[in-house]
Amino acid sequence: MNGRLNSSDVATCIPLNWLTVAHNNDAKDEPKYKWEELKFPSIPSNSFLFSAIARRELFWKRSKVSVSQNIQELYQESHQGLTWYSSANPPDRIMLLESSIGKFIKVPRKHRRFLRGFEVAPIWTTYPKFIPNTHIVGMTSEFPLKWNALCGVKFAHYFGFQNAMHIWNPEHPVVSHLDAEGWDFCVKAFVTSLDLLALKNEVLLNRSRASAWMIMCLSRESSELWDGLKDRDPTFLPDLWEIVFPDSRGIGAKEKVLCHWVEGLSDSRLRILTPNGWAALSYYKEHDRTLFNKYLPNPGVEWRVTVKIKSCLRHHCRSHTETARSRVQI
Repeated sequence: MNGRLNSSDVATCIPLNWLTVAHNNDAKDEPKYKWEELKFPSIPSNSFLFSAIARRELFWKRSKVSVSQNIQELYQESHQGLTWYSSANPPDRIMLLESSIGKFIKVPRKHRRFLRGFEVAPIWTTYPKFIPNTHIVGMTSEFPLKWNALCGVKFAHYFGFQNAMHIWNPEHPVVSHLDAEGWDFCVKAFVTSLDLLALKNEVLLNRSRASAWMIMCLSRESSELWDGLKDRDPTFLPDLWEIVFPDSRGIGAKEKVLCHWVEGLSDSRLRILTPNGWAALSYYKEHDRTLFNKYLPNPGVEWRVTVKIKSCLRHHCRSHTETARSRVQI
């Protein structure tokens, strides 16, 4: 821990000792923590903010998954504090939490608000290699092969509540064709605004610049700018698409889409960008789930962390009821 406190990077000592969440079958008890050698595979407790799931048994294939806990300073809450990992220590994989597959629709509708519907999480499958991420876009990780339309994930609470991090898919065309020249051009050209009509030709000069501009739109959540371009310059986004996805012309319904996931507690959403507009889909909406299944299908056992959901749901419902009662009394 001292190494982590003295540096923004993760401590490189072996073994790596940290605070972990103890497994507890009784949802009524307060969470308990242990100071011990961090075991892998491991997921951070920030993936389960305000949830009892972190105390349940989690498994990746047949291996038990440990849950690391933030270390708080005085007067800090459990969702704040210091993580064992840093921006220099990317996760090995981006995983789906299996509790969201299929079981969501089996939960009574009145209780679905206690679940998040569809969740992904970063996981370190083996002991950290302490190798800094060198991609020009920032942090990258390995994504499920079946999620090949997904260019990246924004974890809104990666380092703690409202302390976000973008993690990108290095195999996605928007990321893989990005180079230093294209990124540096866009960083310098769009310091204050991504409005590019004056620089349209420069952005469309090559695939890297076009990809960099798209990534910046996602990072800065520029949905209004994206949708406005259809009226201001109807040819720009189709031209951009042909550069970034050169095989997209004339393929009709199979048109390439740019997908980006935002993991953010109750407002998690799938962003789908096309030349026709910017859409944000919610797994809570039944008519959106068809597109979820199309672009983010079940990734397979290699890419799932299993969670026991029944007892967690009971705890969610009980906690919500008790909280509501206390508010009425106040």
